[in-house]
Amino acid sequence: VRWRPPLSTGGSPVAAYLVTAYRIKKGQVVATMISAELGAGARTLRMRLPRGRYQFAVQARNGVGSSAFSARSATVKAR
Repeated sequence: VRWRPPLSTGGSPVAAYLVTAYRIKKGQVVATMISAELGAGARTLRMRLPRGRYQFAVQARNGVGSSAFSARSATVKAR
């Protein structure tokens, strides 16, 4: 998973990111996995996931609070 930092942070620097993996089967979410908090400088994450198809979303966190999740990525197949 790769992402860019948010354009707006509410005046407080990003402190951490969370990445959510949504396992997709027949167009529906059948499982959700959330990463540990990642440092403010993180821009990529490799997740070990069971075989299947996934979409990903990223959330930034700072002193102001948590952002909305990003739009979900295109569906990808775990190798």
